[in-house]
Amino acid sequence: MIAHPNASRRSIGLLPLVLVSLVISTLIGGCGGTTPAATATHTPSATTTSGTAPSPSSNGLTIYSLVQSGQPSPAGPPPTSLNAYDGATGHLRFSQPLANGIGMLYSAQNLFFIPSSVPAADPTTQPPSNVLLIYDASGTQIRQIALGDLIPEQVLATSDTIFVGGISKSGKSGATPTQFVAFNSATGAQRWQQPIANANGLENFTILGNNLIGNVDTQTGPVLTAFDVTNGSLAWQATPSLAGSGGAIAGGDAIYTVQSTPPANSGQKSGQTLTAIIGATGKTRWTKSFAPPGASGAIELQILATSQQAVYCEVISAVDGTSGTLKLTAFSASDGQQLWSVPETSSIGAQYNGQSAPIVNGMIIATATGVSSGTTVGPPPTALIAINAQNGATSWSKLLTGYPKVAPIVAGSNV
Repeated sequence: MIAHPNASRRSIGLLPLVLVSLVISTLIGGCGGTTPAATATHTPSATTTSGTAPSPSSNGLTIYSLVQSGQPSPAGPPPTSLNAYDGATGHLRFSQPLANGIGMLYSAQNLFFIPSSVPAADPTTQPPSNVLLIYDASGTQIRQIALGDLIPEQVLATSDTIFVGGISKSGKSGATPTQFVAFNSATGAQRWQQPIANANGLENFTILGNNLIGNVDTQTGPVLTAFDVTNGSLAWQATPSLAGSGGAIAGGDAIYTVQSTPPANSGQKSGQTLTAIIGATGKTRWTKSFAPPGASGAIELQILATSQQAVYCEVISAVDGTSGTLKLTAFSASDGQQLWSVPETSSIGAQYNGQSAPIVNGMIIATATGVSSGTTVGPPPTALIAINAQNGATSWSKLLTGYPKVAPIVAGSNV
């Protein structure tokens, strides 16, 4: 992997405030203005502005985050809460306490899904029972679904079904511990259960058309796999594997992956290949290959966002294989041809643990992280930015406190 100019941003475990998810709920149609020249600086400012007294928000913008206050101790994990902040002022709108130890937050259909557990009556002889807590946008818990011994690794939802994929804690040797389970979103009743043979886990699943598509971890590596949403049956599986190290990102009717390709000779580093796969069939639509610059150079691609028209990638190249130059580049969804490419001075949060940055009103909503100063303590500054999808220019930016681990999330016409 090429070292990013701001590689220190990856050291998130030391933050006293763990910002696990970032969700912005507002119409951003009024965030436009004059389109700047096509240069993507994406440079967050290190200056912060103190807030004023709490006041009602006039723009309806809300930022949701799953927060742990403090550090783990011998007594257990720190208190966890679902917080909502006024996007205009940064003031806290509500804080919903949750069970300690919760560390994941999923969002779909204007709801939040939080895996948790319920202690057994006799914890000395029985393990806790896993549950999925469901909250609405006001922070009110509206439902709880019993998962038994299933430990969630993936939570997805349509308007009437919740899909939970994970590993059964009680799985024994020779059994099939990995599975997907579908629940009725209104009642919590189980609709179907699909064991997945020869699997060690699930990664980066998404819903595309009638399929659940993502990586199934096997003994030989990840395999891009599709399951039918109606009954959980296998729809297709890529052979050979097209999963790639970065997972699968959906866009339009396709799935995009990035894979390493063998070097041209023994003294050269591996190249990278961007592949577009038709979601309904698993067939390859096009591939685009990238070779390292020079004998000792290195190349790395990270998918930032996708749309019906294009796939947007951060392309990192280095002549000496150490420090990289960054470019945000758009490729045509139909044939993979380059549409535009602009330089970056700060790294964009490409592939937020397998999630794509949303595109709203022609703007890619992402995060950019600056370079840590040698004289300051803590993570480098991070900004929420809007990038024009037509030319890569930055439209606006807003400084953030904390470190977002997942992409901003779009709900309908809101982001």
